[in-house]
Amino acid sequence: MVEASPVDAGALAEAIRGVGRAAHTEEDVRIGVEKLLEPALAQLGVVARPGYERRIGGTVLTAPGRTDALYGQAVIEYEPPGKLSTARGLTSTRRQLEGYLLGLAGSGSEREVALRRVAGIGLDGQSIFFLRYRGDRPSAEDEGPKAPLTQLPLLMEEPPKGSFSLIGPFAITEESVNEFLLHLRALRRRPLGADELAKEFGPAGDVAHEMVNALYSRLEECLTAPGSPYPRVQTLYEEWKRIFGIVYGQELVKAQLDAAALARCYHVTEFTDLKPLLFAVHTYYALFMKILAAELLSLQQGALLASIAEQLPALPGDLLRGRLEELEKGRWFEAQGIRNFLEADFFGWYLSAWNTDMEAAIRSLARALAEYEPATATLAPESTRDLLKKLYQYLVPRELRHDLGEYYTPDWLAELVLNEVGYGGNPEERLLDPACGSGTFLVLAIRRVLDYAEGSLAWRARERELVAKILENLVGFDLNPLAVIAARTNYLLALGPLARHLAGKDLPVYLCDSILTAKTIRPRQIPQESPASIPVPSSRGEFWIPQELVDKGQVDALCHLLEQCVGDNYQTEEFLARGQRELEWEDPLTERSLGELYNKVRRLEEEECNGLWARLIKNAFAPVFVGQFDYVTGNPPWVNWESLADEYREATKGLWETYGLFSLKGHAARLGGARRTWPC
Repeated sequence: MVEASPVDAGALAEAIRGVGRAAHTEEDVRIGVEKLLEPALAQLGVVARPGYERRIGGTVLTAPGRTDALYGQAVIEYEPPGKLSTARGLTSTRRQLEGYLLGLAGSGSEREVALRRVAGIGLDGQSIFFLRYRGDRPSAEDEGPKAPLTQLPLLMEEPPKGSFSLIGPFAITEESVNEFLLHLRALRRRPLGADELAKEFGPAGDVAHEMVNALYSRLEECLTAPGSPYPRVQTLYEEWKRIFGIVYGQELVKAQLDAAALARCYHVTEFTDLKPLLFAVHTYYALFMKILAAELLSLQQGALLASIAEQLPALPGDLLRGRLEELEKGRWFEAQGIRNFLEADFFGWYLSAWNTDMEAAIRSLARALAEYEPATATLAPESTRDLLKKLYQYLVPRELRHDLGEYYTPDWLAELVLNEVGYGGNPEERLLDPACGSGTFLVLAIRRVLDYAEGSLAWRARERELVAKILENLVGFDLNPLAVIAARTNYLLALGPLARHLAGKDLPVYLCDSILTAKTIRPRQIPQESPASIPVPSSRGEFWIPQELVDKGQVDALCHLLEQCVGDNYQTEEFLARGQRELEWEDPLTERSLGELYNKVRRLEEEECNGLWARLIKNAFAPVFVGQFDYVTGNPPWVNWESLADEYREATKGLWETYGLFSLKGHAARLGGARRTWPC
């Protein structure tokens, strides 16, 4: 497990309240709290060099003033105990902080950007509030009394377009102290932003060149090595390639022409084929998202944890690999309360092919990512909205994405669709995106739910229940394993501080086919004495799941049991005995089928080809068990009949016929066409 130094926010809150009880003056509060902050920030790896009585203002922008404490881009204004409990005292402190923030931001064309990167904090030993500039929308009614931007002279050429948002005041509690520490830590690092990350981690940056070259070179070695000494690498690549073929179909022929351009992007000189190179790019992008998601969760678990990315570069090689194994197996995410973040993930293959080049490249990736603050998603959510979508668009050249049929939905269009269907964010209403991609519709739907709850007396302050409703009612499916990781990470980003209520939950984004679900696949002919079973296809053949357990809704429990028993090296008889106790099947043929299924998964484990099959099965059945929805929205893939993969075309042919999607008749249809070409 990744080691971290937690800060006991509850104990720190009690100590700050103790300062408030003993203090008589503003100076008493400042001295007492500052003494407490130094060791707490040190535990988070923050080298605190606060400035005291720093003069800000005195220009054409603001009146002069001296800050009580300045931590990077965060200004703390200390007040005598109890001052923030009065409307007059709160307004006075707020306006003073607004002047300081305007002074810090300066003037000129970058003023709006600078204002988003500063924060004000008012603290009197009993209460605390936060002041942030919001350029996207006005403050909500319940965020506190509104006031216009103050201390702006008439000569100012153009006032800021947004407003300062008052968050609080809150009592000094574990939760508000966590937010306090989060602000102080966040504003010392670079904020997460789509454009900044694209420049740093995209093809123009050194990190991407080093990572993709190291991954691609090692992958080629593993795939071409005589005697197949890397079975896990080869199996994961073949399964990715199988799904890749379904996702992109015949478009691969056209995309192959763009492969050389992709190689040039990453300075790959010894290039042979598109698929392994794209698999290396996908692996790089997936690892970036996993570390980012781990960073996000470190902020939300009741006590801040030290940055994970900051720890990785300095670890010895064997310990670094061990930490990454914990990450790739999903154990780190499970320990933080999310059970399925890395379900059915194909991109952890590099651990089975570890070498010094990959080790050095991963250190560079972690070192660069540690310079950015994941708390940006909490402090300024509007700046992270297009984060992963934009980064992927930089990682893969435009021509290749278009030839693969990848078209990402702009936010404005997704907002329009949600408006047209009438989705207003009611937490009780269910919405499905059956081809969710990186999660654009889900993220915007979550934003609407949060806005709805913010303005609703019925939902205000019911955070845990609200998160449970979001997870139950906002669901996404996608066939692309990279898109699923992106959508799950974006889901976390959209939840922001509410992610602390995820303990024991699944993120409702599933790697599955919303059209050709497990129950719609036509089963092969099986002998009379065999049980009715449903096939789940894979690169290692079909996994047959007994119909009896599917009908009882026990696929999830079965998959969990499979994974646990294989991991603990159960014999087949032991698995069946435990399965009978927990799953309680009735048909004796079900038991025989389960024995065959367990033997297959166990054999793959012995061949070092396991690691995803049980979770792949679970995800395949997600469309069967998620229930009904009030809204189905999204931007489905624009793939016509002629461009489908041959295997997928045959498997879905009955659905095309059932829904009358063939517009050609007779000879033209027999030749394989599906639609007319109309003149422009």
